[in-house]
Amino acid sequence: MTRNGLLDMKIQHTQHTDRLEQLYHQVKDLELGLLLSGLTILVKDTEIYLTAYGLDNAMAEGFRLTYLGMLSDNRYYWEQFSPNLYLPLKEAGLPEGFASDAAKCKADLEPLTYGVLETEWLRAPGWHFLKTYSGQRKNDILRDITLVDLKAAFCEGRNPYKRDSNGDSDQKCTSPFKPIEGLVGRLIGTEQKWSEFWYPVMLYLALLLHKTNFSTLE
Repeated sequence: MTRNGLLDMKIQHTQHTDRLEQLYHQVKDLELGLLLSGLTILVKDTEIYLTAYGLDNAMAEGFRLTYLGMLSDNRYYWEQFSPNLYLPLKEAGLPEGFASDAAKCKADLEPLTYGVLETEWLRAPGWHFLKTYSGQRKNDILRDITLVDLKAAFCEGRNPYKRDSNGDSDQKCTSPFKPIEGLVGRLIGTEQKWSEFWYPVMLYLALLLHKTNFSTLE
């Protein structure tokens, strides 16, 4: 690869990181319940995007199957007491368009920060999705590292997947965002080339994994 090509890749990665960090700062301080409610919304929104654009690779298929499992869990109960879970987001009075906006580099997560969204019928499905999907992706998340390494990286504010030339953990420029950045990148995967439509939902997954002390990976 030419020097200009490497420079272009570095600039592009920096732009991606900046956009992800902007989203991170919007929601990093949300409490667990509101994050779980937001996850349910983002999962439904991302599935709509995947279907609209006909994305059917292995990652999209695994995500979609977990989404369907989320809707099937306790379905009789939710259909009786909270049928809005099964309505399109707009009809249910919920915000939408996060994945499509992220793909256009203009996502805004502020609509997910309002306390009115923290309801049982959004929290519980979000928890189900978190448990199921993080378990499904456990081998990806912990590839080349241990759960202890992952927890330590979050405590130290560093990217758990970034190593120096000697294979040691890279300790430079530590911040609370660095481990989130690394985990989101691992969840999206190298094959996705940082496809930005994944940013909102994978950011929420990373935040929730940390918020729950990675209990779903044990």
